[in-house]
Amino acid sequence: MKRKTIMFIALASVMLGVGYGTISQKNDSKNTDSILLENVEALASDESGGPHHCFGQGCVDCPINHTKVEIVYSGWSLLED
Repeated sequence: MKRKTIMFIALASVMLGVGYGTISQKNDSKNTDSILLENVEALASDESGGPHHCFGQGCVDCPINHTKVEIVYSGWSLLED
């Protein structure tokens, strides 16, 4: 009887440890996903901040009026809009 009790306690401890590890890993994954999403959004955002000039007709989106142009020229600026 004593041996069965010890085996039950050991098995329950292992199951609780596995369950806690799984829950902890899911929470870490949510934090990592949000950090990755913020990084992707930061890389995708417009960083130039300067004046834009659009030339010609082509397949590139002009950030001023969202028409299709051939060349987009952006100036550099240290000041934010």
